[in-house]
Amino acid sequence: MKRHSTALIMFGAIAGCVVIGVGLFALFLSLFGDPGSIQPARPVVVGARVDQGKLTVAFGCQPAPGSTVDILFTTRVPLEPNNNPYLQFISDGSMSVLDPFAMPNDVELVSAPLDWFMWQQAVRMYVSVDVPDSGWGFYGIVEFGDLSIESSLHPPGEFFFGQAGWLTPDEVAARDGVDLMTVCSPSPPR
Repeated sequence: MKRHSTALIMFGAIAGCVVIGVGLFALFLSLFGDPGSIQPARPVVVGARVDQGKLTVAFGCQPAPGSTVDILFTTRVPLEPNNNPYLQFISDGSMSVLDPFAMPNDVELVSAPLDWFMWQQAVRMYVSVDVPDSGWGFYGIVEFGDLSIESSLHPPGEFFFGQAGWLTPDEVAARDGVDLMTVCSPSPPR
């Protein structure tokens, strides 16, 4: 009889854990929405190229005035704990292509400039644009790999836009919302 009551207690405990887990998941969905809806169905792209050692970033769009632009570099070996090279600035609405290491003087920097960091140490770059009053933004990723070599094989106006390949910013803008999204694309409402 004692074995049956122990098994019954174990079954009750497991069933209780399952019910609590399902309840917590339901609470998560009610608060944050379906996790599958957080990332768009189309790839989010941002472009980059290297000419004579200089890194240039292309958004494939024009970040709206007042948008917060974030650029984060990751390295193979962390430079300092929780200190990846990071640039944040407020868009004035005039930039679609930029050198993150030589920002114009009239750009409002939120973070410190990146003049201390050599981009060649990075393995990838994350870029996001948070448009005011449109929810959160999506981020695009550029894997650097052989970007320096590959750039020399493409015309100066083309950038590597990740999964989309080598395109001009105008080609990316024309495809925005069709088969890809730019980092300026507004997020869906939650």
